[in-house]
Amino acid sequence: MTKKKGIDIAGALSAFDNEYVTEPKAEFGVKKGNKKLDVSVSKPFSKVSKENLSSTIGASFTKEGKDSSLSLTGSKTGKTKNVMFSFSKSFDKGNEVKKGRMFTAAEVRALDEAKSAKNYKKKDRIKSSGDKERIELMGTDLRKYTEGGMCRGAGAAIKGTKFKGVF
Repeated sequence: MTKKKGIDIAGALSAFDNEYVTEPKAEFGVKKGNKKLDVSVSKPFSKVSKENLSSTIGASFTKEGKDSSLSLTGSKTGKTKNVMFSFSKSFDKGNEVKKGRMFTAAEVRALDEAKSAKNYKKKDRIKSSGDKERIELMGTDLRKYTEGGMCRGAGAAIKGTKFKGVF
């Protein structure tokens, strides 16, 4: 996904109406990159007393990062003012081990055979599959798993060479 280099502009006009009050409202927003500014205005009118009620004006500025967010919001209605500062930050758990994909013995054997010159069709088929893990495994020396050893010997048991059991 590529980043936008331009500016996004949004706006809205709305009206609330009931038997007591009519309230037109306008909203406008500008966004560039990870920064956003929103402004809103509303002006209610009383239908009963035919007088103006307290207007509301509000603004919000937000800056977002990869794993954080910072926001400053304010509004004013008549003589009442409201200001809010908010932030968020996400932390990685860390120390997580990425588990690799498990291959069957047949897959390992096929990858090992594909490295030889006479099996060029198998090698081409694996490379054209786009499976990065299989292509990477095909490039390693898989014969080191045929001797058995201190923890495992499955590769040797399958191939039938020098398997001494698991100990």
